[in-house]
Amino acid sequence: MPTMLFVTDKLFIEWTPYINKDLWIGGRKYLGGWQWMDNFGRLVMVEDWFIGQPDNREGSENCLAFSASYNQDLRWSDKTCTYSYYFICEKY
Repeated sequence: MPTMLFVTDKLFIEWTPYINKDLWIGGRKYLGGWQWMDNFGRLVMVEDWFIGQPDNREGSENCLAFSASYNQDLRWSDKTCTYSYYFICEKY
């Protein structure tokens, strides 16, 4: 699962052409907090939520996405994990 750890990652994504949809960025709700879904299970320390997010609409939004659906800068939104979105990965 992709992860996003740095502000520079977000800046790169915002400059990437054709980003006008939601994108999975590799976070998941776990034990009341948010955690990156990588081999290390690191906790999410930096947050960039849209106002009103996370909202856990219908009690099923447990995964983390970049959202561009508000016609604003890309920001985080919680989404239902079974939704089909593109994802963005980082090469190590």
